[in-house]
Amino acid sequence: MRWITVVIARARDRRVARATRWLAVVVLLTMGMPAAAKSLSDTLGVFQPGFVTITPAILELQRALARATDFPATTTTPGIIYHFDVASGAFERVSGPLGPAFLERAETVGAGRFDLAASYLYARFTRFGDESLSDFLSSRFVAVAGSLVVPQQVETRNFSVTSHVIYFSATYGVTGDTDVNLLLPVYYTAMGGERRFTVVGQTGDFSSLDANAFGPGDLLLRAKYRFLDRNTWGLAAGLTLQLPTGDDADFQGTGEMFVMPSVVGSWQSERFEAHGSFGVAIGASDLARSGVRYGVGGSFAVLKRLTLLTDFVGTSAFTDENVTFFVPDPRLVTIRGEFNPPIEASAIDGGTLFSTTLPRTDVLDLAVGMKAIIVPNLVWFMGVIVPLTQSGAHPAVIPTGGIQYEF
Repeated sequence: MRWITVVIARARDRRVARATRWLAVVVLLTMGMPAAAKSLSDTLGVFQPGFVTITPAILELQRALARATDFPATTTTPGIIYHFDVASGAFERVSGPLGPAFLERAETVGAGRFDLAASYLYARFTRFGDESLSDFLSSRFVAVAGSLVVPQQVETRNFSVTSHVIYFSATYGVTGDTDVNLLLPVYYTAMGGERRFTVVGQTGDFSSLDANAFGPGDLLLRAKYRFLDRNTWGLAAGLTLQLPTGDDADFQGTGEMFVMPSVVGSWQSERFEAHGSFGVAIGASDLARSGVRYGVGGSFAVLKRLTLLTDFVGTSAFTDENVTFFVPDPRLVTIRGEFNPPIEASAIDGGTLFSTTLPRTDVLDLAVGMKAIIVPNLVWFMGVIVPLTQSGAHPAVIPTGGIQYEF
């Protein structure tokens, strides 16, 4: 037996700027059909067996988590710089800071040399904007079935998403001025919390949202060409191809291929170093997902083998993002309501296609830490990334660390 329940959410006024945000549509499919969770997003979109949530808030959270877990990529820049000395016929180390961890500088690894790196990053997401994820996913409803209006409520508690990420990076110096790099992140993502559904004053039991996923993130293929070298400063051009090898439904990738040309500049002395970069990330299949990625920072060599780092890393989208989702039931095309953000429904391929628009995001992070030479050619670093903006989903702080080896 098939029947449909249309649920319209009433938002609680949490922000003055957003008086009404919640509107949800809950579709009750075949009573006996199992609600198999194939991804973390599927688990998040299921209230209880048979119920599927279609709501701007969950769509916004799913896309926001896919964006937020696309963490800053580790650098291709070598921690230790070598220049080839013609007189001696060998590479000699250049005195100076050990360079950034999450941004680029113009220096290259050197012709025929390798730089291998592995790093770890931990992020626990508990906030969306200025409220908790649990509050963001909790709402009150009225269900409309003909002339019958039934009050309903969804409560979420202790909800969080935790990302454990290991980056594997390899850089090779094709020439003295040209580097190529491959970076692959590997994710273990854990989602936790509880949720319950209340209808007509009958309160259900809390059900678990616990789930986890393991897999690769988006693969980065990067190249850098230093076209200007003036001893203490230089300029380089970069090109990054971001391949959607990760699964955005498990918050382990963006689900989009990006092509990003960039320009990098840096200056250094024996104790200080400054660097900056600017790039345009072009969405290969959806230009609306394009944006800019930029950063500026510096480092200070406290000792010959110890450097302190400070970087500001930012991303900004150009426009709002259009999101669509499909439900295999054509009767839902009759849904009407005051959606915020607005939702439109249209009949297509024996079902209903919903579309909505999510607001653009601006993210700025502060990365601070230190690098140290442990043994010759082996550099260790540790630090934290602190979000400076509260756009979308964000953790309080992101600890990170890793090693970098050159040969």
